[in-house]
Amino acid sequence: RKRCEKCGSSHESEECATSELKCVNCGLTSHGSTNQDLCPTYKKEKTIKQIMADSNVSYMEAKKFLNYNSFAALTDKAPVLDDFNEFPLLHKNNKTDKSISNRVFASTSSFKRTIKRNRIVSPPSTPGFKKIDSELFFSQAVP
Repeated sequence: RKRCEKCGSSHESEECATSELKCVNCGLTSHGSTNQDLCPTYKKEKTIKQIMADSNVSYMEAKKFLNYNSFAALTDKAPVLDDFNEFPLLHKNNKTDKSISNRVFASTSSFKRTIKRNRIVSPPSTPGFKKIDSELFFSQAVP
């Protein structure tokens, strides 16, 4: 069935008497049906089809997934901070605090002393420790 590109009715575009464009998908008059870049409904449906193809899910599952991750759904879940007694507004302080400007901070050279250094570990040297002769040890242990 043919539809008019201007108004969305079921007649040819050449027969349409209206000069105002109306989108068939969303019903807005800000753009025509052929301008898919401006249509929010077309973009949403295209995203749903993409989710269906990528995730191998049904239309309804893809639509639920898209609505669940939408900005409106996320703002419904976020807490609203409208109690100004509990969370007062911050005011800009025009005074310069002299104690802050006169502070002395630690030098960066003191930081170098706190860095862990890798040390070379030598094998333990115990006085009086003798190496065990493996042949002598095993020959006595095995009957």
